[in-house]
Amino acid sequence: MTPPHPTSQTVFAPAKLNLFLHVVGQQPEDGLHRLESLFVFLSLGDQLTFSPADDFDLQMTPNLGVARSENLAWRALAAVRAIAPDLPPVSIDIEKRLPAEAGLGGGTANAAAVVHWAEYLRPNVEFRTGLAGLGADMPPAMDQQSRLWTGTGNAPGNLV
Repeated sequence: MTPPHPTSQTVFAPAKLNLFLHVVGQQPEDGLHRLESLFVFLSLGDQLTFSPADDFDLQMTPNLGVARSENLAWRALAAVRAIAPDLPPVSIDIEKRLPAEAGLGGGTANAAAVVHWAEYLRPNVEFRTGLAGLGADMPPAMDQQSRLWTGTGNAPGNLV
């Protein structure tokens, strides 16, 4: 049985600030640099509003000209819909408060907010497995806890 259509929900997507980022080595098998970073989450961030709709849609204010296929929130929505195809259609309005490409993890935070929305609607469904394709910052963005992180820039790292 599909739960009733949700009312509008707002999810905060906090910025992530790297306090330091060190290159600690290079992997001989693929040449990727191993990284170590300490990050914290800020009270500054984007705000996503999920409103019932006839079909899935996404708007961003201001419009940054990012193609929908490149928008991490849209890609996260596709990923959670693949896991739970019965999610109700929503229109997502992203109020951008974080500057684009500023290194604050805004796109990843928005993707994590989409996953948090899906987890709220389907608390017994495992959405976090398989989200690595959305970026190396997804695990910390999902947990929103300040931590030491180690790994490579193209794969999920280890939260220490």
